[in-house]
Amino acid sequence: MGAEENGPRVTRLDFPVASLALLSHELRTPLTPPLGYLDALLAGEAGQLTIAQRDYLEIVLRNAKRLARVADEIAFVAKEDDDTSSSPV
Repeated sequence: MGAEENGPRVTRLDFPVASLALLSHELRTPLTPPLGYLDALLAGEAGQLTIAQRDYLEIVLRNAKRLARVADEIAFVAKEDDDTSSSPV
């Protein structure tokens, strides 16, 4: 699995730190319930899945987790920028 499959890495953006933190929150918050339900469905908590259903749900879960990682990386960049900007020079 190459780096391209995981999406671009967030390194530095020219946005205010508060905007980055808000962006991360706005991406992450609506992902939480679907991730939980996907885990429950794949664990068989709603009954047995067909192979096709499992395959489709695994694709959705993989992509939702990828988006969550992007949100986490944005939060990390915001934290790093905030730590850097608040450090005495």
